[in-house]
Amino acid sequence: MREPLTRKRALRTWILPCIFLLSLTSCSQQKAPCGIAQEGKQIILRQGYAIPIHPSAAEQLRFALSQFSDLGKRRAALNSVIELFPLQRTQVAEAKLELAYLSLGDDFRLAGKNDCRDAVANYESIAKQYHDLRPICAKARWYIAWIYMDLLRDKKAGLLNYQRVVSEFTNEGFLPTPHLPWQEIFAKAAKKETAFLSRKEYWGAIALLEIIRNVESLQYKQGALRQLIELYPASRAVPYALINVLEGPAVPAEAVQIAKQWLQSNNCYPPMKDYLKLRISSQDPENRQEGIH
Repeated sequence: MREPLTRKRALRTWILPCIFLLSLTSCSQQKAPCGIAQEGKQIILRQGYAIPIHPSAAEQLRFALSQFSDLGKRRAALNSVIELFPLQRTQVAEAKLELAYLSLGDDFRLAGKNDCRDAVANYESIAKQYHDLRPICAKARWYIAWIYMDLLRDKKAGLLNYQRVVSEFTNEGFLPTPHLPWQEIFAKAAKKETAFLSRKEYWGAIALLEIIRNVESLQYKQGALRQLIELYPASRAVPYALINVLEGPAVPAEAVQIAKQWLQSNNCYPPMKDYLKLRISSQDPENRQEGIH
């Protein structure tokens, strides 16, 4: 929910797996699994790292999602969720989603085609294995679309998968946290808007925003824009979509009207409102005369 425009990570570190393998078969899923005591804490040794054992899958996952600068430790911590709490499917699936993302390496901008295909395969496998967990599947499908579109430059596959997000996971939402460029924009705005992080966003809304950003057809853009506003009128994706259309080389009058009507709905995220008004005024002679209030 991932940042200047990308994660800052240390170079990937490869360490031979530790020879001290611990048996977990006698450990209860409801209690902290067995491990080695170190400074009063239970730990397990994995891939050369000492990973603290937490009393629940949720806490183990929160630890694993901490911003480790060492990518190897991050992987080891995520694998600890899967190993220690195999019956906690939601947390295990979340850990696998993050591991799939790490398939792209230290910096996704530098990911090779094989890395991208591996990540897509991992996400597809997760979506299949956890088909009953819709939030997991929605996230996996969105990232598949993003990899195809932005990294593999396969626009056809990217659009197809974004459309699947909209049609199959219309109501699946999430709380935005920094990860990708659009999320970083949201996160920066959140520093001034304390209510920001408590608001739900929708994978379908962000999928429609990406469709609008990546298609050239004005008719296609406008259709996706109308769908975005109809399905997700309060989404923070809407002003970014409107700006994309209004800043294009050819702005249809219909798009200006859509923007004006949406602003009147009072759904606009405050930091974006003035800029949208400015863009509308630059495209609408009537507004240059009278202004928008």
